[in-house]
Amino acid sequence: MTSPYACARCRERLPWYAAGTLPPRERAEVEEHLAGCAACHREVALWRAVGSALSEMGAAGEMGEMVPEPVAAHEDGEDVTWRGVQSRIAAHSRASEPGLRERFLMDDETTPIASAPSMSPRRSAGLAARQPLMAVVAAALLIALSATLFGVFALRARLGGSATATATSTALVSSTATASGPACAPGKVTARFPAHAGLSDISMVSGVDGWAVGNIRDSSAPGTQPRTLMMRYQHCAWAEAGKSIPSAELLNVAMTSASDGWAFGLTTRFVPASSAGGAGWVPDQSLLLHYTNGAWQRVRVNDRHDFQGGVLRMVGKDDGWLLLYYGSESRTTLLYHYQGSVWTPVAPPAEVQSGSISGIYPSAPDDLWVSGWPKPNTNLNVIARYTAGHWQVWDSPLFASYTHEPIPIRAVLPGDVWAFTPYGLIRAGDKPYVTHYDGARWTRIPISGLSDLAPNWLFWVASSARPDGSVLALGSMTSNGTLRPAIMMCSAKGCQAQELPVRNVAYLKSASFYAPTQGFALGVDLSGVDPLTDTTSYNSVPALIMYDAGAWTRVAA
Repeated sequence: MTSPYACARCRERLPWYAAGTLPPRERAEVEEHLAGCAACHREVALWRAVGSALSEMGAAGEMGEMVPEPVAAHEDGEDVTWRGVQSRIAAHSRASEPGLRERFLMDDETTPIASAPSMSPRRSAGLAARQPLMAVVAAALLIALSATLFGVFALRARLGGSATATATSTALVSSTATASGPACAPGKVTARFPAHAGLSDISMVSGVDGWAVGNIRDSSAPGTQPRTLMMRYQHCAWAEAGKSIPSAELLNVAMTSASDGWAFGLTTRFVPASSAGGAGWVPDQSLLLHYTNGAWQRVRVNDRHDFQGGVLRMVGKDDGWLLLYYGSESRTTLLYHYQGSVWTPVAPPAEVQSGSISGIYPSAPDDLWVSGWPKPNTNLNVIARYTAGHWQVWDSPLFASYTHEPIPIRAVLPGDVWAFTPYGLIRAGDKPYVTHYDGARWTRIPISGLSDLAPNWLFWVASSARPDGSVLALGSMTSNGTLRPAIMMCSAKGCQAQELPVRNVAYLKSASFYAPTQGFALGVDLSGVDPLTDTTSYNSVPALIMYDAGAWTRVAA
């Protein structure tokens, strides 16, 4: 009997194996696993059937008809090249296999199926005979895109571990409605924010369903009790969903499907005025919520009372990571790995145990990238990767920063990793840059397009892989004392940055993409407020920005 972990590792490589583009060593590992695993053997047959179906469509294409183009291979030869698929198992594309299309769709039940475009009677008649084949191909392409571009294979492996957290049985917030239908046009989307709303993170399930979290708190009145805020996107509108949790706020949300997801935040406690400072609400315990069976339920991971914050990231339903940090004088971090049903502590790399981890970025099941620093009061940050139970650490002047800001990381492939290094005038005359890992070493990639803006601070909060192999990053910069949002497109040839073309948005907090060129970004509207001197309006007015086909549109609130 093969282990779930071995199956998960194998399934990550099956598209490349079916296309015949895996390196010899990885191909041998996959074949060794397939020899003893009937489930993975059946799955690779489906991938081969997709390649065969695409080849048949290409061969049967008529003049004027749309024929799928093969996906271009990366330089390392590890991308899917359907033209290279030689095996043609016709039985999987005929009606003799009635369950094929259903099995493809079950592997990613949250992927919306777009309606077919209109066509002329001649083309309609010419394609009618191939409708069963095209149904298989259309469904398979949706799976292939979500897997190769976003790393969200529907892996159901249950990885073992000792139980360290249990969920309460009381539902905190209920929300059972499920949206369906085509995605909304940018001009049709609206948002209804409650008074004193502040949003901190966003996670889209699809073009018709998503969540954003934060808090409701009157920052002009420090004694006002904060409460959590959850907003859901359905029926072309963002609106508050469910009840708030008093004396708490939410920092992150990570949805793995329309019916499963996680949210993380902190409970707060009131501190009376003293010689050390005025009265107010301060962080206390960690708050972790799990969305399942149409309701949010609390999961207890740690009972400490001096937590200051943290970060939650999920790879899929059965794999994710949670970073907690506590202590006000010297920040200490705790790292947890979710595998199947439990959160298990993971020791950080030795190089940062006297320092701290500032950001976590999982790229695949059981594969995590982190950024941090080795010890307090140092300018040198480090990047580390955790895989198969082991850490690999890099420290370099390339990751230097005056302040300990997280370094957002995007792992497109194991040998194609981007680190969006914060820029803060480290040296006089220094230029903005990002760093790229090609599987062997990190190199500096210059950023162009900012000469007219002359930023004196530049940081990045979110990124997304693109169909052409490039990476889109979103962030913020300060220029002449003014905060403004920024976007940047990066490839191995360089990075091109520009100011985000929306008005009255001071900076960006997060973003979530449900398709290569579609998604939402979350920012803050500080119209008429100086964010460098007026901290009372820090979270007062959320700004939602829709990204569609390369265009950015502010959502009407």
